[in-house]
Amino acid sequence: SNNTHIARLVPFSTAASMCLNVRNALESSHLGEDATSNDLGVGLESCVGENIRVTAPLIRELGQTQGCDAVLALLRGWKAGKLHMDVYIASATISLCGKSSAWMQALQLIREMSEESVDGNTITFSAAISACEKGGAWGPALQLLRDMTELRIERNVLTYNAAISACEKGRAWESAVQLLREMAED
Repeated sequence: SNNTHIARLVPFSTAASMCLNVRNALESSHLGEDATSNDLGVGLESCVGENIRVTAPLIRELGQTQGCDAVLALLRGWKAGKLHMDVYIASATISLCGKSSAWMQALQLIREMSEESVDGNTITFSAAISACEKGGAWGPALQLLRDMTELRIERNVLTYNAAISACEKGRAWESAVQLLREMAED
């Protein structure tokens, strides 16, 4: 269709700007407050065409041009059978959530990955821990670190630093000291 043609011929930032118009139209239409993320995803899909391939670079670009909420709406809207989560899309989205201090959304994406049998990696979990750190959520950050151990995912200096920083922001000094000891042992 002509819409699919547009998605292939114009830069994604242009398509994303076009989609913002769809988003605004959906929000101001008869759907109003009742517009769901699925409605938004369908609107975005109709704007750029169903054949557009969602990739980590596309997620990063959409995040830079439209923000975390637009990326989450895109994922939720397309998730109903058309978009299959992979570790690269998840990692890019979780990183974007972290930059927006949207730590609860990052944790939700980690859960969705598990539900869809997508294995996380050090980058994915480090991004989620960093999102928790930025949101001052030291408890969830420590849980993610424990999850990494259970899942046999390597923890690195960046992972520990984000978790220690989350503990520091939450004034959980004992947990921070314990993490320093664990980091020395790893």
